[in-house]
Amino acid sequence: MKNLEDLIKSYTGIVIKKKEECIIKHDNLIKDNRKDEADLEKIKANIYDIFTTMVTATEKQINNKKILSEEEKYNDFCISYLKIFDKIPASWRAKLEKAKKNNAVIESVIEEVKLSVADELRNIFKKLMEEN
Repeated sequence: MKNLEDLIKSYTGIVIKKKEECIIKHDNLIKDNRKDEADLEKIKANIYDIFTTMVTATEKQINNKKILSEEEKYNDFCISYLKIFDKIPASWRAKLEKAKKNNAVIESVIEEVKLSVADELRNIFKKLMEEN
């Protein structure tokens, strides 16, 4: 039987570790006077925070549906959380398109980094779903 608590624990553990790695990279890049690269690591850490927060919000939303069985909660959580990977990055995709049209290289890179992290997290989540 699929266990929602195990899925969430595994996923958030990976995300938190990735965020910590970004913070360490950020600090090292700052020490090396590489502010632009450090800023990108900080952006990545913020994206990890957003998706960790959404795990908690989604879990709370699902747990409020008390009439669901454990399997239904697991499935509802997975469906709801996967939708977040479409919803949140939608504005980043729009900003990327706008930045590309305006030849705004820095803004393009920032939005591409955000989308890359979101894709990475979606893949991690899907893999854990399959393994769980």
